[in-house]
Amino acid sequence: TQELVFTSAQNQLKLSAKTLDGYFEARKSEVELLAINPDVRSMEFMKMRPLLMDAIFLKSEYFEKFIIGRDDGSFHNTAGGNPDQNMLRTSNDKEKDAKPKSIKKRDYWINTVEKGQVILSQDKPPVYISNPMISFTTEVKQVVVAAPILNENGEVHGLIGGALPWDYINDVMKKIDIETRHTFNNLAKIALISNDGTYWYHWDQEKIIQFARDDNQNYILNENSEKMTKSVTMNEEFNSNESLFSEKLINLTKNEFYKDTNDKDHNHLFLNVGDSGYTIQL
Repeated sequence: TQELVFTSAQNQLKLSAKTLDGYFEARKSEVELLAINPDVRSMEFMKMRPLLMDAIFLKSEYFEKFIIGRDDGSFHNTAGGNPDQNMLRTSNDKEKDAKPKSIKKRDYWINTVEKGQVILSQDKPPVYISNPMISFTTEVKQVVVAAPILNENGEVHGLIGGALPWDYINDVMKKIDIETRHTFNNLAKIALISNDGTYWYHWDQEKIIQFARDDNQNYILNENSEKMTKSVTMNEEFNSNESLFSEKLINLTKNEFYKDTNDKDHNHLFLNVGDSGYTIQL
């Protein structure tokens, strides 16, 4: 009976992962095509902006905005910009001398610009799917699918990122969740974990990434006066200090459930979503 339940649960997870993987792969292909466009490769934002706006119009169901990151960490995006600073995003886009904002600490900038040149020994530049985040400029929950932009010498000199709004991914996960609960008579739950172990979708809303607040429910701000976020990671959920804990759990799905010693009532299955870095938990 346990083997039959395991097989049924694993098949359900595979179907769910395939649905989400297809969504991510389509977005990766679209961003990759934009990255090789001559106007985008020029790194002249006003020159490429009409192309990016057309892409948003055609794919508004998927993309909230496009981000063009420069090699110093400053960036443009299609949601606005400072006209006195070549349409860079700044702390106040209406002030001539406002400080440019930076995406240098974002994982998608690190993996496409900072590490991009090293990775270029591969056949083609990688397209990176970011950890979940909340936008600096629009405060919308999002995932960024980013590709390096290469200059004429084949060197990385920027990135293009397509911001995927959380609402669409959330709707996909809700459908998967409903189907899974139906299959197992409401005895199964679904979660989505990003590549840094953060819960992006969870049956307990408190564990999903969100703005951090103090005891008085005021937003907690960082040194740049931007709202900070809080989240729960897979390691915290399962009380583990293992650095490769997520890889261990995904490999377990080949032959067994993971039994959490702190939770006697549930067994867990994990399956990676293609090569996106995301993991579905059942």
